[in-house]
Amino acid sequence: MKKTFRLLLLCMTAILAITSCSRSTDELLSTVPADASTVAVVNITDFAKKAGFTIENGELKMPEKLANRSIDSNTLKRLAGIADAVNLDHVVAFYASSGSPILTFTVSDEDALEKALEGNAQKSSAGGFTVYSSGRDAVLVKDGQGWMLQSTRPAEVITRILAEAKTESMLKADGLVDFLNTAGTARAVIDLSQFSKELKGQWGCMNLKLDGPSAMAEIQLMSADGKVNELNALQPLDTDFLRYIPAEANIAAALGASKGVDWDGIAVGATMIPGMRVGGMLDTLMPYLKKADGTVAIASTVDAANLDNSGSRLFVMIHMPQQEVDAAVQQVKQRFTSMGATASQGDEGITVLSAGPSRFYLGNVDGYLALSSWPLTPTHNNSLAPYFVNRCAGLVMLIPSLSPLMDGARFGADFNVEVQKSMLTVTLRLTGTNEPFVATLLSLVP
Repeated sequence: MKKTFRLLLLCMTAILAITSCSRSTDELLSTVPADASTVAVVNITDFAKKAGFTIENGELKMPEKLANRSIDSNTLKRLAGIADAVNLDHVVAFYASSGSPILTFTVSDEDALEKALEGNAQKSSAGGFTVYSSGRDAVLVKDGQGWMLQSTRPAEVITRILAEAKTESMLKADGLVDFLNTAGTARAVIDLSQFSKELKGQWGCMNLKLDGPSAMAEIQLMSADGKVNELNALQPLDTDFLRYIPAEANIAAALGASKGVDWDGIAVGATMIPGMRVGGMLDTLMPYLKKADGTVAIASTVDAANLDNSGSRLFVMIHMPQQEVDAAVQQVKQRFTSMGATASQGDEGITVLSAGPSRFYLGNVDGYLALSSWPLTPTHNNSLAPYFVNRCAGLVMLIPSLSPLMDGARFGADFNVEVQKSMLTVTLRLTGTNEPFVATLLSLVP
């Protein structure tokens, strides 16, 4: 019973809903305390439709990729009944003083909800709420509004939450409320001061959108009044570096640098990315990264079948004050030769550094300090240009097949991050398929 009840709750919050009128988002937010550290608004109706779920003749219909799952007809009818009883166009999820996540939503038909849950939850009354519970899992209903949470005393928790919200609710942060009301599958705001006191008054705001085989998250840094903070340490990218990146490089990152860039933090983050595990090389180049006064670009290779070997080849270009580039070339050359590499003169003033089977090309290229495992010639043709034009920073990773990483995956992935001064956009597009993003990933679940 408890397992089935949890399945019903999970589906309520994750994938199911085809329903009608509801309270507005603002009405639900008025019941969320102002000190909530995280608040999200989810349009599960939109989520479900874009995942390929429908309701036909009172029964939930799974998308084609999930049609072979062994979910019995009665369960599918119960799930459809929940969709009829609960409006999931506007579901608000939040963390407040209770310390655990709480979901709140409009209940349009309590009788239909009771019918959908009967046999899987105990019905009782407490504190003026109708309570449906199984173990710590609970759904509460009162005056057309529902809550879902985990607690052994759920009515007491929600009573306290409502009292706090009556004193001061999330509606006081009008800029965040406007953001939470924007179009999209899901929007979330996170109080960043919980991570650092220096970020007091700043909120991370994310808008999630689904479109066919793609998922996109738009992220902004915002104050409670809606003022968007810009990344003033960045400047527009110069995309000349793209001419030097070879076609076989399938991961690349670039940043338009000015004073104030945290290169130490970026270096730590880079070592966590497959294909960018080049910590020793970044240590060598760190003094020059900190002098960058323009575009910095890095490229490498990622092999999904052999992640340990990813990043074995590297391309770096760093734009620096011109009077320092030639000196930097000589210093890097000296660093390599002191570690046993031999240096020889190549074409166009490029120095070739050899150490066993490894070879690097070093030089002043178009005003950049350039170091690469590939020859530094501006004749390469790659497909990365669209990911860097008109941006302040960006990252792209193109993986033709995810099958070595995910059993049953017959698709690849294009992952890219676009950075503008006022917004960061993260996109994951599944390639080799036109099926909905969510349904495709769910089809891989055993």
